[in-house]
Amino acid sequence: MPPRKPRRKATAGSFKPGFDPRRHTFTTQECRMGYWVACMKNPHLREWIQLKVRLHRRAKENPHVPQREEETCGA
Repeated sequence: MPPRKPRRKATAGSFKPGFDPRRHTFTTQECRMGYWVACMKNPHLREWIQLKVRLHRRAKENPHVPQREEETCGA
């Protein structure tokens, strides 16, 4: 049996819990702009995005309603 290789050290980009200035959280304005850009550039996605937003808002308003699970193939 060949000897095991020593485990490599983590790189500088490895995840460490806590504050990291490289992580970015999208603001409400950035999310809104991304939504409008996606709707304008991809008109086929507009209805799908609107459905997802409606489901998200409905879940926030009434948390007691069970979420609809995505259908799976070949179950």
